Amino acid sequence: MIPIQNIYYLLCYAWDKLEEKERVKVAGVAGENLVNLFARIFVRGLEQLQRVGLERGYVQQQEVSGRIRGKIDFGASIKQHLFQQGKVKCTYDDFQRNILPNQLIKSTICRLLLTTGLAAEWRQALKRLETLFYEVDVIPLRAFYFDQVRLQAHQQHYAFLLKVGALVASNLLPTEQSGRFQFASFWKQDQPMQRLFEKFIYNFYRYHLREIPFETVKREYLRWDVTDSLDEESIRHLPRMQTDASLISTRQKRRLIIETKFTPTTFQVHYQKESVRSEHLYQLFAYLQSEQYSNVYADWETEGLLLYPRVKEVPMVVNWIKGKKVRVCTINLHQEWEQIEGDLLGLVI
Repeated sequence: MIPIQNIYYLLCYAWDKLEEKERVKVAGVAGENLVNLFARIFVRGLEQLQRVGLERGYVQQQEVSGRIRGKIDFGASIKQHLFQQGKVKCTYDDFQRNILPNQLIKSTICRLLLTTGLAAEWRQALKRLETLFYEVDVIPLRAFYFDQVRLQAHQQHYAFLLKVGALVASNLLPTEQSGRFQFASFWKQDQPMQRLFEKFIYNFYRYHLREIPFETVKREYLRWDVTDSLDEESIRHLPRMQTDASLISTRQKRRLIIETKFTPTTFQVHYQKESVRSEHLYQLFAYLQSEQYSNVYADWETEGLLLYPRVKEVPMVVNWIKGKKVRVCTINLHQEWEQIEGDLLGLVI
């Protein structure tokens, strides 16, 4: 199991919110208690929100009144015979706190309060801070609501709380006890952890670029070597080739393509023999081969790196395939974070 503290750091990198890494002290959260980790993050974020105040926004309202406010809804007013009563139905924008970001944060607080395993310390803190949202409605906690939020530049202090809220929304499961929830162990799910691991590696190297001998870290779109017989429609249906991370040094004419994989086991086993997973190796090799069709990297030193989280002690595999250096390496996510950083930097120097 990955330590709680390291999960938090992975999330900070993956969400590109590295400034939060030291803001919340998570070393005291033990075991698999994710609810207390996210409750602690929420409390610290809400305390900051309390200092600066909740954001407001314009919310469209409708009312039937004897005075005109905003725009008259003539159709509704006629249909409801309001003019005969000396009234009109109006639509207007009201500047208030009951906006979607505040609704999602309040709804996340309510959901955390209903989650099993929440420590009394964080339960009390969340209940206290929930009173900040007395003007805000609770809405169903759905992942697509988080996708609808568009924060302005002055609202970026909401971003990390909403990231956590979206993770809570997608990983809380109802229990047999009515109205109660529990956290799914998302680090045991291959797809969510694959996306998290991929984003973590990309942002880690992008952030630490000054400490390694590459000037640029990016995701590259690579093209297939297609024949002239294929029409444009057929080409569009080819799967897209995009690297998880490409580290590029124009000074040294060096390029390192990193492909990340989060799998329960690093190697495949066939007739009691362990070997690199063939589909992963073929994918990386296709990326390396694509450079021969580009004039940009024709005379560059290009190598590939397949990177896995370490499940057990496994050797580093280094091979030369058609003149390209290919490494298969693992990173131990169970160790101290400073050691993880050092090991990752050591892989690319």
